[in-house]
Amino acid sequence: MSRRDIGASVLAGRASRADARASLRGPFSLALRLQQGAIIGWCLGGLATGLLAGALGSAVQQALNGAPSITSVLRAMIQAQGTSMTQLVISVLFEFAGVLAAACCLQAIIRLRQEETAGTAALLAAQPLSRVHLLASFLALGAASVLLVMAFAAVGAWASLIASGDTSNAVTDVWQTAADQLPAALIYLALPAAAFVLWPRWTMPLGWGTLILGVMIGIYGGMIGLDKSVRDLSPFTHTPVPSASGSDWSGGFWMLGIAAALTTIALIAMRRREIGAA
Repeated sequence: MSRRDIGASVLAGRASRADARASLRGPFSLALRLQQGAIIGWCLGGLATGLLAGALGSAVQQALNGAPSITSVLRAMIQAQGTSMTQLVISVLFEFAGVLAAACCLQAIIRLRQEETAGTAALLAAQPLSRVHLLASFLALGAASVLLVMAFAAVGAWASLIASGDTSNAVTDVWQTAADQLPAALIYLALPAAAFVLWPRWTMPLGWGTLILGVMIGIYGGMIGLDKSVRDLSPFTHTPVPSASGSDWSGGFWMLGIAAALTTIALIAMRRREIGAA
């Protein structure tokens, strides 16, 4: 101890960077660093769902042709008419991929709230970084994660359909089916973002609560006989479904408009919100 300096250690520490890498000097790259593990996990889930959808889509068509009760259940889950059995199975499973995408983008806003409650977001606010820019970075990451999850799902379904030798329209429709899930998923990015700005404490319970409720009444509501007016409260009820006449995007456009409006409200209100608010 007579030779030890105060603050020194027995073994010298490794030399480290004085500054962060250039790739980590922006709020978006920081958000990506915080969320990359979760995004990879959700993308792998989307890929697995897509592989399952493609593998089952063509395989169950013959099995379900003689089971009208199961077919009616599948059609009740997505309220689809005029679709082939292969496309019906793919659409149902892609709705679950859409749920994964919604959970992934929701988690981005929740992570921002967690950083705020931990006090680390206040350190960012002390830098020359606007609060709007901080929120916009996590919103952009959430939107990008939705695209990634659905892209992985589409690749998985396309690959498994090609591997099974399926040459039906379902092979090319998987990309449209994946795109059809985007509006509903983006609702679950915009809604918690608005809650984060206006009612911070409600960010996590409102986000997960509305997602679980949306799945229960939107996807499973037809199976338990819920009234259509109740099911229409869920974004997943209005997800476009490819058919022989094309996808009806009337509900999708409404959801995109609602998501855009909520996002705009969140960004405008963020200008007056203090980081670290309860």
